[in-house]
Amino acid sequence: MKIERPSPYIPRAVATIDSQATQPSKLNTRPETRVERVNPISRLEELGIRMIEIPAGEFIFQETPGVYLPTFYISETPITNGQYERFMKETGQPEPAFWQNDRSGIKASQAYGLPEGFGESIIHTMLDCGMSEEEIIFGPRLPVVGVSNGDAEAFAKWVGCRLPTEFGWEKAARGTDGRNYPWGNEFDPTRLVCNKSAPDPVGTHKEGASPYGVLDMAGNNYEWTSTWRGDLYLEFLHRLQDPKNPKGPQQGEEKVVRSSYFRFNQHPVDHQCVVRNFFIPDAKTYTIGFRIAMDIKIEEKI
Repeated sequence: MKIERPSPYIPRAVATIDSQATQPSKLNTRPETRVERVNPISRLEELGIRMIEIPAGEFIFQETPGVYLPTFYISETPITNGQYERFMKETGQPEPAFWQNDRSGIKASQAYGLPEGFGESIIHTMLDCGMSEEEIIFGPRLPVVGVSNGDAEAFAKWVGCRLPTEFGWEKAARGTDGRNYPWGNEFDPTRLVCNKSAPDPVGTHKEGASPYGVLDMAGNNYEWTSTWRGDLYLEFLHRLQDPKNPKGPQQGEEKVVRSSYFRFNQHPVDHQCVVRNFFIPDAKTYTIGFRIAMDIKIEEKI
């Protein structure tokens, strides 16, 4: 099979997985989640998750030039309610926070932590995005929120993937030219979801795509990464000037989240690719979702 790049695609090939999930201890009081070894390619296809190739090479991370990352793949959009629901049904994973809210009317206000009175505007926003009344109630195309960093990691392992590092996330969003926003250097509020009362379905704003075609890298929702907060680590990285495949600190108290979210106003600085925020790993808020990444060996058949 011939694989054409750089168009977004799901590579149809044999994937090599480095580690095998283990069953949780019976002494663990947390609800058991069944995780099985899986071919990530087939599961991604089943869920409709498109993966974008981010080629190996150097890029500018924050203010540090010459940061090198090997080739990896990242999901075109954040994970949706519909995709996460499949994960819950097949593994027994507990529901995210706010899941019982039907995301319509007043309940939508509660689901996203908004004041009373936002319900009607949420419905109008979703209708403007082309959603049916059924989708407004169940929201399968909306980004899943109310998940902890651990919940996001569990989903990623279930599909044979991982969470992106903040380094990989920034390269996927910014490309190699150090631009301010995924689409270029000038802020354009029509290219992202901001200053709204609710998120849009994922992938709505294709005009906001990054240089690689990755969507929703600004606005809509914050996104978990696998990276621990480490300001001293980044300072060292900046001084080194020749970092190869940085991983970040080995431990910490807060995880890095990237992107911005739908309630932010149209202040340009809030939505730049370099903006970093931090949350404790157990945080479950209406503002944080996630996307996935993967490192695989692909056998191309021409």
